[in-house]
Amino acid sequence: MKEKFLSYIKNDIRHNKSYKLVLYKGFFELASNGQVEEDKLVDYFRNFYLDRKKQGLRVEVDSARDLILNIDSASFKKIRNYIERMPLKRMDYLRLDDGFIIIDKALWDELSQNDIANIKRYFDEEIQTYYQQELGAGMPNNEKFMFHKKVNWSMFKWGFTIPLEHHDDFYIINNDELESGKAHEIKFLIKNKEFSISLRNLGRKAVNSTFQIRYDGNEELKELLRAEFNFSYQYIKEERERQIKKEGKQRPQVNVPDDNAEYIKVYSTGQPYVYKIKFFSAKEDKEELKEMIREDNNNKYVKDVEMIGKLSVKDNIKQINNYITSKGFTYPEGLIENFYLSLKTKPFVLLAGISGTGKTKLIQLFAEAINCNEENGRFKLISVRPDWSDSSDLLGYNDLKGNFKAGPMINIIKQANEDRDNIYMVCLDEMNLARVEYYFSDLLSVMETRKKVNDRIQSKVLLEDEEFIKPEDKKKYGGLYLPDNLYIVGTVNMDETTHPFSKKVLDRANTIEFSEINLDSFNLDQAEGKVIMGLTNYFLRPRYVTLNDCEEDNYDSIQQVIDQLKEINEILKLGNLQVGYRVRDEISFYMLYNEEYNLIESNLAFDFQLMQKILPRIQGSSSLIKEILMRLLAIAAGKDYSIIDGRIGDQAVKYTNDDSNEIKYPKSAQKLAYMIKRFEEDGFTSYWL
Repeated sequence: MKEKFLSYIKNDIRHNKSYKLVLYKGFFELASNGQVEEDKLVDYFRNFYLDRKKQGLRVEVDSARDLILNIDSASFKKIRNYIERMPLKRMDYLRLDDGFIIIDKALWDELSQNDIANIKRYFDEEIQTYYQQELGAGMPNNEKFMFHKKVNWSMFKWGFTIPLEHHDDFYIINNDELESGKAHEIKFLIKNKEFSISLRNLGRKAVNSTFQIRYDGNEELKELLRAEFNFSYQYIKEERERQIKKEGKQRPQVNVPDDNAEYIKVYSTGQPYVYKIKFFSAKEDKEELKEMIREDNNNKYVKDVEMIGKLSVKDNIKQINNYITSKGFTYPEGLIENFYLSLKTKPFVLLAGISGTGKTKLIQLFAEAINCNEENGRFKLISVRPDWSDSSDLLGYNDLKGNFKAGPMINIIKQANEDRDNIYMVCLDEMNLARVEYYFSDLLSVMETRKKVNDRIQSKVLLEDEEFIKPEDKKKYGGLYLPDNLYIVGTVNMDETTHPFSKKVLDRANTIEFSEINLDSFNLDQAEGKVIMGLTNYFLRPRYVTLNDCEEDNYDSIQQVIDQLKEINEILKLGNLQVGYRVRDEISFYMLYNEEYNLIESNLAFDFQLMQKILPRIQGSSSLIKEILMRLLAIAAGKDYSIIDGRIGDQAVKYTNDDSNEIKYPKSAQKLAYMIKRFEEDGFTSYWL
């Protein structure tokens, strides 16, 4: 036991601050028979930092807790509560027991006086080393937190990509602009060791300047990272092997669950091309992880820990599903996850199908589940009128007296502009009772102007100042834009009473079809679901607007999507139906989010995207349409009907509905089979059967 403990304190204690070191040192200074009165150890801890302050020394790094930095004004009780809540709970060999801090008695009995003296001496040296590294010569006040990065597979192989938002920081800190295609030697300072590696500007086409930290040939550094991040390394390694073997993926991208994620933190040192590196584990300390995020001024990289202190994205989706089910509505498996991913990809989604399938109710209940309702003003249901003909019907207009008459949508847009942290949802009910291209075209155009501004996304202005006559109206509504916390969902009934959609609209939305009806789906004994309180816009806010916003780590995943789309586009070209860059980007974003949050199986996710972004654009009576459908069916179902003469619709429908057949994209395969069948029967087909 003694050897294990000695090995632990020298090799396995992780500390981002001095707290654990001071407590261990204090324990061995004060311990008698393997125990110390808690209050005595708290007093030792407090006096350690007070002494530093009295000597004019910095107490801790600037990112330390206020309680430590202002130790002279902190009450004894607060310090004791903090020690119990934070460092003590994460110290493997010490525990609190009835007012005493104790160590395992068998271990204590094994330790000689010489062992204890060596342990005290060791912690003395570690504390001195810590303060020398963190606050000592060469970097007393110059150390500055730059960014943190979640550990991924590339870190164990070649390095990692620097977030785009920090490129300018590197230019300033290094007093040098690294040109595209160039590299510069840099130094990483890690645990008293210096590593010479490379900073490169790849300048790839898929992104703007791409900065990478590269250490491909530095086996010592890679071995250190594998040891420090052993959990992440083993998890990713095993999951990659599973996906390669069982799912046939060539370059799987594996994301460690947030609760167990590990991170590196990068600090500048005040010296060009020299950086301090620290390690961190979310599993060990979620409070410390919150503190780490606060160090990053604008929470730019909160994506890795979106739901800190609450539920993961996957657990939130499960709770939303439970809430909807508790209200008496059941939807096909994967639909709620698909709806979430569609909203996350782009804040404009269409729910289409026959009347009475629960389209409007899904929007209402999803919104209610995340605490968006009409009572708090964060949800609005707008019934579209058949006589709407331009954007003034939605946004508003100036009457004959010059007064601006607000439309049904402008006030919730205004509220969302003023409350950027919360989610706002709008349901445009029966959206195609009027021609969507007439009344919604201005909003569609503004939606396409969305761009990243710092760490937020916003569009150009909706209503220019000159559109208002009276100053009070200009002051109230002028300068509003579509903010990134406003989500618009339209319901669409596809029947003879409504107007069809143009490709312009279909291209700009994920269109989710509601056609599955199971009348047996009900449960009279469902527990009441709970509303998720305090969920911020991080839950739904997109991180990508163009592929330029993606990280280099996403390159392989994006390329896999593009390879599949290129094959599909070659088929669509036969009828001049090919997709463009917008569809490419949005399908890529959808797949990246799903990969990150692990919500649905990868093939099912791409199946949904085929159904929502590709197939709705196919319609017509030309013989080329049938050929396109059959070729796409060969991709979706793995069965080629082009070699069969005559009608194949019935065969295709039977094959794709047989659950015993292994079909890669079953939903798309079934839809394509029915579209072929309709073409053969009517001489015309479309997605909307």
